[in-house]
Amino acid sequence: MNLFQELKRRKVFKTVGVYAAAALIIIQVADIVFPRLLLPDWTVTFVIALAILGFPITFFFSWTYDLKHDDTDQPEYKNDIASKKWSLTKKILFPLTGLILTIIGGAFWFIYPFLTIGMGDEKEYDASIAILYMDNISPDEKSYFADGLTEELITRLSRIQNLKVRPRTDVAVFKNKTATMAEISEKLSLNYIVEGSVKIIDDNLRVNVSLFDIAKDNSIWSDSYNNTLKDILNVQDEIASSIVSKLNEKLSISKTDIIATEKRPTESLEAYKLIQEADKILSDTKLSGVKTCSMATPLIEQALKLDSTYTDALCNKALCKFIIYDDNAGPSKQETEDVKEAIILAEKGLRYDPNHETALALSIMIPTFQMRHNMDEFDLFSLRKLTIQMDRLIEQFPDSPFTISMSGFHRY
Repeated sequence: MNLFQELKRRKVFKTVGVYAAAALIIIQVADIVFPRLLLPDWTVTFVIALAILGFPITFFFSWTYDLKHDDTDQPEYKNDIASKKWSLTKKILFPLTGLILTIIGGAFWFIYPFLTIGMGDEKEYDASIAILYMDNISPDEKSYFADGLTEELITRLSRIQNLKVRPRTDVAVFKNKTATMAEISEKLSLNYIVEGSVKIIDDNLRVNVSLFDIAKDNSIWSDSYNNTLKDILNVQDEIASSIVSKLNEKLSISKTDIIATEKRPTESLEAYKLIQEADKILSDTKLSGVKTCSMATPLIEQALKLDSTYTDALCNKALCKFIIYDDNAGPSKQETEDVKEAIILAEKGLRYDPNHETALALSIMIPTFQMRHNMDEFDLFSLRKLTIQMDRLIEQFPDSPFTISMSGFHRY
């Protein structure tokens, strides 16, 4: 009897065929579902690898179960055990193969984030850009609009995968200081710089913006916008769209990234104004964190009533709850509940805007520092979740000061 006939007699082909059909269905489901769950690309590859690994295991057990009866060549015996053998295969072989693959997959799923955090290749970009803080030539009480416009442009352009956008902390060094384009580009290793000014008088808004190409040593785009203050969200859209369009001539930005840059932080102008005011209060270094939070919280609450999906507002509320919690050496039961709510708020903001740096940072920072007060509430699965979030932060915002400081903490 040749090998082909022996494999057929042992029903190895039938067993492997059923396994192949099941594996193909699982791979197809993973390929469709995993991206929608925002799981990394490697998870689909891992499922495929497990499916391939299952083939030799299935083959081995299928052959082994028949090998037990290899000393019996009587036709009547073979016919008698044929149905029993296939029943045994279905009852034992498939569950056993599934169990082995589940154990291997589960172990790999659990330990993989701990082994690979921050170990990926350094991300390569086609170009780098800095959005300098806009010069404010408005009355002091309107100054937060200039900062808000700058930070919104940073947020939007950061969604372009092949463009390296310098974080807020890097460009803040040059705020209200005189520095040439050459000095800034040398310090930050830039290809492009965006600068401009904002002037608000009563309800009239004027914005001047320019995009500089460092290699050409001149402006490759500039424009002025004269609108009313109620049009500020539209102005942000127009400025971001114009900059992206000009950069796209050089960088070939993907359609997905272009669509991402069009996403507004909120559709409510009033909510936007409230959060800009809250941000100005929270950034006041002359007051304590608890004091600024007590002053900003009513504004944040009003903004969330107007737009409960506003990620900036959710992050501000989460940050204030954490600051109050962290300010107390021995937090009360209420403050402990508040910090749990802060974690929920940060994660909620991240769901509404998966590329929001502050939301991602807070979803790591708050649980991490909470460990100082209550390690009992954390287990390996909680630590694994934090590790995955940290890996996302490293991948999306590798140059952020928060990324650098927190990645060292998590490695420790």
